[in-house]
Amino acid sequence: MVVQKYSTPITPTSLPLKVWALMGCIALGWMIAWMLSFSIAVFLLIAVVAGVICVGSYWLEELRTTAFFASAVAIGLGIGVRFNQMLPPGWLDGTEMLAWMDGSIEEVISINPRTHSFTCITLASVDPKFVAPKSSVRILLSGRVRQAVPRSGDRIVGTVRIRTPRTPWLSGDFSEWQYCAARSIELVARAIGPVALLPPPKQHGLLVVWRDWLSQLTDTLFTRDESAQLAEAMVLGKRDRLGKLTRDAFALSGTAHVLSVSGFHVGIVATIVLLVSAPLGAYRWLRSSIAVGATWLYVLLSGAATPSIRAGVAFPIATLALAL
Repeated sequence: MVVQKYSTPITPTSLPLKVWALMGCIALGWMIAWMLSFSIAVFLLIAVVAGVICVGSYWLEELRTTAFFASAVAIGLGIGVRFNQMLPPGWLDGTEMLAWMDGSIEEVISINPRTHSFTCITLASVDPKFVAPKSSVRILLSGRVRQAVPRSGDRIVGTVRIRTPRTPWLSGDFSEWQYCAARSIELVARAIGPVALLPPPKQHGLLVVWRDWLSQLTDTLFTRDESAQLAEAMVLGKRDRLGKLTRDAFALSGTAHVLSVSGFHVGIVATIVLLVSAPLGAYRWLRSSIAVGATWLYVLLSGAATPSIRAGVAFPIATLALAL
C-alpha cells in the first residue's frame, strides 16, 4: 500500500474577494466623482473623514471594515476628481465663446511694456453668453492694459473670449493642453480690448504681517536684487518681482517650475523639520506634531498654492501612519 505523504490540493488561481471589493469601491468612487463633479474642497473633506475612520479602526476592530470601504471609495473619488480637472469643460463644446470675466490675478507670466500686453493666470468667475455662469475657474488670460502694470492679487475685469486648451497638431509642437493641465487651468481666454485693473483689497492679519516680514528679511540677507527676487520666488512663491530675462532663462532651461512653491518645496521643509527634531525620537507624537505644524505654517506663509496644499494634506497622513 502506497501512502502519499504530502497532498497539496490544486485550486484555480483567482483574486481574493477583498481585492475585488477594493477595485469595486474605487470604481464606485470614480463614478460618483464623474457624475456629481466634486470639487477639491469637497474631496478633501471626504478624505479627512475617511482618515479619521481609519485612525479609529486602529483601536476599534468594528470600524476596520468601514475603514476599508471608506478609504477605497476616497481613492476612487481622488482619481475621479483629478481626471475631471484634466478633462476640458463640456459646456464649451470646443468652441470660443464670448464671456464677462471678473477675478483676481494669481500669477503674472509675462509683460510687454511696448504693447502693454500681458499673460497671466487668474482665478475668476465667468459669465458666458449662452450658458450658465461659472465661478472659481482658473484661466490663462492674454490681454492689454492702458496704464497700470498687472500684479499678483489685482482684481481684473473685462470681456473675453474663452475656449478650452488645445492639443498640439504635431509631435514637436507646444502642448497648450499639457501646460494648462499641469497648472490646473481649465480655460484659455483672450481679452477683447483693454481690461480694467483694480487694486487688491487691503489685507490684514498675522500671516500677512509674517509674510511681509519674511520678504523684508530676504531683501536684507541678499545684497543683489536678482538673488532676493529668486529667493522670494522659490521660498515664498512671490514671482512678481522677477524680471523678464530671468523668467525666460528659467523657461528655456526647463526649470521654471522651481520658481513656484510646490509639493517638492513642502517636502524639503518637512524633511528639515524632521531632521532638526531628531533628538525627540523617543516622543513620536510630539515630533510628528511639531513637523506637521511647521509644514502647514510654511504652506500658509507661501501663499497656500494648490500643489502645496495637496502635499500639506498628504504629509500628516503619512506621518500618522508612521507614528502608529
